[in-house]
Amino acid sequence: MIKKIISKFKYAYHGIKHGIKYDSSIKIQFICAIIAIIVSLIFRFTPEEGFHKGFSQLCESFEMQLDDIVFPAAAEALGLEKVEAVVRGLRI
Repeated sequence: MIKKIISKFKYAYHGIKHGIKYDSSIKIQFICAIIAIIVSLIFRFTPEEGFHKGFSQLCESFEMQLDDIVFPAAAEALGLEKVEAVVRGLRI
């Protein structure tokens, strides 16, 4: 029974290894997972009242820099001078 469980983990490991090596979508998901782990370590994500403190800090940082965020490609596509981000929707 233990041998069977070990072989299942072995097959799973080889499947993940094969997917990362040959399947671009799995490779992208793996890279995103690594980035998410790194970001969570940098911002010290910890559960706090059902919300993550690190995510809260990230949102506050975003809100403080809100006036500096513009979307030039979207503005060009819409034929406008600029498109700016706001907390509750888009301001054009």
